[in-house]
Amino acid sequence: MFTDLNGVPGDIRVYQTRTVMNVTTPMCDNCAAPIGAFTGVSGTATLVDPTMDGTLVMRFRAWLDLNSNNTIDPGECR
Repeated sequence: MFTDLNGVPGDIRVYQTRTVMNVTTPMCDNCAAPIGAFTGVSGTATLVDPTMDGTLVMRFRAWLDLNSNNTIDPGECR
């Protein structure tokens, strides 16, 4: 769950990526959304082949969309 505890004004967004091996998930990959969209979101990762191990790596990067173009531009990620 992500919450802006600093009270930063503006369009705070989160960019999410995921890397999977032998796993399916309902989560998006290479997507951006307002920080509040990630609050309380959950999903189940499932092995494609249950006889083999699998991995799921999710990364999140918070950024401030200063020009409201839904793209991380230079200077927006601190």
